[in-house]
Amino acid sequence: MKDLEKAMLEEELYLADKFNGVDTNFSERLLQHGYSTIKEYFTDKQEYQFSQINFNFIEEPMPNGVSEIFKMISTSEPGVLFVDWEDTYVVCGKQGLEEFNQQYCEENNITFFPLYTNGGTIVGSTGDFSFGVCCPVDVIHEPTYILNKVKDILQRHTDRTVSINNNDIVVDGNKICGSANYIQGNVFMVIMHFSFNDWSELISNICLTTKKSKPVEYINFINRELFKQEVLEWLLKH
Repeated sequence: MKDLEKAMLEEELYLADKFNGVDTNFSERLLQHGYSTIKEYFTDKQEYQFSQINFNFIEEPMPNGVSEIFKMISTSEPGVLFVDWEDTYVVCGKQGLEEFNQQYCEENNITFFPLYTNGGTIVGSTGDFSFGVCCPVDVIHEPTYILNKVKDILQRHTDRTVSINNNDIVVDGNKICGSANYIQGNVFMVIMHFSFNDWSELISNICLTTKKSKPVEYINFINRELFKQEVLEWLLKH
């Protein structure tokens, strides 16, 4: 039977031994606490540490959500940000600055925000939803954990195959969520965007690399409010 508390203590003892020049087998030490692999142990440890985070919850519409992202990062405090989109906006990460059609946005009065995160272009409009999770980098330092949790929420509402492809969530190979992430000091932030309407024409006009990217789809198997509710329940359940 697995005992995570004792396994975490065993890890501390193992690291202390290594520091003092005593080299032992960590896998064997974990076995006595019910863990057959190191990966299994670190998966459970991360799950536990994430569940202990005391998130501050903020909900703002666009474009206020953009400024809230930088506030969260600058304060280094764990937070969850929900952002509803009631108009058309373009948000660009570092990669996105090179791939979006700024002239089209200017001609159509579409507001553009450079975000400087690791990621490309996010195009959203009325009825869409984004959320950000800011947490300690020693607990979450890459987006896979959070992407998989959201994937599981979506999978409960469709018979189609929901999976992770790099930083995206896809349904039967079609992209329904793009994400960006940012690390500063001791905090990590992942930002995810979901469309609940068909913006394929808008995206093709704005994103210069659309033809090279995954086919884009929108979420039509769960409504925005229910999705938000289930995401919030997961993040704040503890």
